[in-house]
Amino acid sequence: MSQTPHAIVAPFDAAGLGLAGVLHRARQDRLAAQAHADAVQANRNIHASQRAARAVDALRQVLFATQAENAALVSENARLQRELAASKAETLRAKGLLVRVMRAA
Repeated sequence: MSQTPHAIVAPFDAAGLGLAGVLHRARQDRLAAQAHADAVQANRNIHASQRAARAVDALRQVLFATQAENAALVSENARLQRELAASKAETLRAKGLLVRVMRAA
């Protein structure tokens, strides 16, 4: 029984592909680990004053957003107060008309 060239090389080919996959995953893991290490080192390189400045900037942005939201709520409240006053005036006018109609009847 003779073996064909394909039957002889197929196991080597499969082993080579498996090894290439392992090497690729190892390289990707190494690149991810290096990126993480670079990020950690960059964070260490930031001075405490820079961290504080970043925190103040973040808080300032939150403050501005809160002030804008507050202004919008004040405006909405004023609009609703005007609508309520108009509704009360309309109700009083309607009650006045009702009283006049009742007196006339």
